[in-house]
Formats: sequence, structure tokens, C-alpha cells
Amino acid sequence: LQVDWRGPEKKYAGAVATYYIRVRNPGTAAAEQVAVELALPAGAELVEASQGHAWDEASQKLTWQGATLNPGEERFMEVQCRMSTPGVNKIELAAHNAAGDLRDVKSVPVTIEGMADLKLEVVDPQGVVPVGEMAVYEIHIKNNGLTAAKGVNVIAMFSQGIEPSHVEGGQHTINDGRVSFRTLDNVAPGSET
Repeated sequence: LQVDWRGPEKKYAGAVATYYIRVRNPGTAAAEQVAVELALPAGAELVEASQGHAWDEASQKLTWQGATLNPGEERFMEVQCRMSTPGVNKIELAAHNAAGDLRDVKSVPVTIEGMADLKLEVVDPQGVVPVGEMAVYEIHIKNNGLTAAKGVNVIAMFSQGIEPSHVEGGQHTINDGRVSFRTLDNVAPGSET
């Protein structure tokens, strides 16, 4: 038996990846009851798999139970999964017959890159503000991603007739109707500034 795969070796965290699996019998005799097993890494989520699979959530393992593979015959399967743990994740792939005397194993390393996901929200004054009175604007920056955002620049620009006069919450400069905040070195995952 020979088992191989095709699919992305790099993916962004949270994106769906599709893998194609092939098991074949290059021998001269039939291989009886050939099963294919695919173990997803911890933290991975099964999205979809081709027909005839059994899914064991506790062990994160997919199994396609056996059919006979005649000499030169091949069988194909497809798996879609979502991995969210940054770093190298390994998908373990195996094909074997019921007797256990035929077996092929492959390890599929997939590099998952975590990304920062910044959300910017501006809270403006409620209702009408009379001319000449103060209006307060709040700027919220939240990182919904899996990794820290580095070197984040925030600039607040105001329309004609609105002049920034007072700023709280960070080092800044006020110039020509805009506020430039000092670069945020690190916005951690799940944090808000």
C-alpha cells in the first residue's frame, strides 16, 4: 500500500484548508479491507470530509473503512479542516489492511500563521452638540486575532469646523485638525486600547 496527499503546507489560522488523499496498491495482488486513517492535530476542526468516513471527535481521527484494492487500483478521499494553533501542526495519515501486514504512514506538516485582526471603533457624541461646546470622541482599538499587532499607528482626522483641543489616553501631537498618536508597540490578542 502507498498513501499520499496533496494540499497546502502553509495556511493562515482560522482559514479552511482542503487536503486530497490517495491510497493505492502498486503490488501484484489484491489488498483486502484497506482502511485509511487521518488524525487532525489538537485544536483543529473538521469542516467536511468525503463520503464513507467515520469521525471520532475525542481522538480527532477520521477513518474510511476498507474496501479491496486490486493491483494498480487507487482510492481518493477529501478532507476540509480549520486549524487555529499557530506554528507547525501535523496531520497523521495511515493506510493499512485488516490483517495489519500492509501499512503505509505519512506525517503532513502544516505551518499555521497566526494573524492580528484589528477592529477600530469610533464612538461619537450622541445627538446634536451646540456650536462652541465640547464634543467627546472615543477611539477603541481591539485585536480579535491570534497574534499581537506590532507598530500600530493611529491618526484621528476631523472635518472642517471641528478642532481637537484635548486628548487623553496616549502620547500624541495635535496639528492641522488632526491628532497623531504615538505608535503602539504591541496590541496583544484579545486586548483593547
